[in-house]
Amino acid sequence: MNKIFKAFTLIELMIGLSLSILAIGTFFKLYRHSVAIEHVSNLKGSADIIGQNIIDKISSAVRLTGFSSNYKDFSTNNILTKTQGGKGTQSINFEFMSNFGGPVTVIDSISGNAPNCTITVHGSSSLFSNISKLKILGSSDVYLATVSLSNNIITTTAINNSSGTSVTGPTCVSLFPTGAVVTSEGYKYSLRYNYSGINSTLSLSLSLNNLTTRESLFQISPTTSNYSIP
Repeated sequence: MNKIFKAFTLIELMIGLSLSILAIGTFFKLYRHSVAIEHVSNLKGSADIIGQNIIDKISSAVRLTGFSSNYKDFSTNNILTKTQGGKGTQSINFEFMSNFGGPVTVIDSISGNAPNCTITVHGSSSLFSNISKLKILGSSDVYLATVSLSNNIITTTAINNSSGTSVTGPTCVSLFPTGAVVTSEGYKYSLRYNYSGINSTLSLSLSLNNLTTRESLFQISPTTSNYSIP
């Protein structure tokens, strides 16, 4: 018995093609939407990683911001030295002074009359041999002293108060009681975002040696990092 095969009509073929195109278009639109969502998610993840990196780098420095400074310094841009904000398409710069990375110790004993004081501090390893100036948190002010070092012995040759006036005459123990904190002048930390489209960079640097030498703590850019900057 002969079988009769029936073919698709032209109308049926057109309807089938239309439905197939509609289905493919729908799936393609969903695919593009899912790719866009993944791209946004990757940007947010990148921003989180960058932000966590920044927090890890500056958290200790921020905790010691203004540690050895007089309250007057906050009104003369000596602590927050630069705060330049901006929009997402503008460069941003934030600079602050911190003692983190420098010596922090306390006075064990002291003798002499200002400005010639002989100070024994707790532990010699807390001091750098090339330091020429130290800040001392005295009983009534924050003093800046010109010093020479020998192990854990500090010898001062000049002492200025927070107003910059030279201090002479008083006994050293009346200015700096036992247990007074001795630390450095502080370092300048600079957090910078330089906008340049896809070549934008984010960096954190530290000024050393009387603010003349800059050490890069980290820099995030398309050429130095696996993470893009949103």
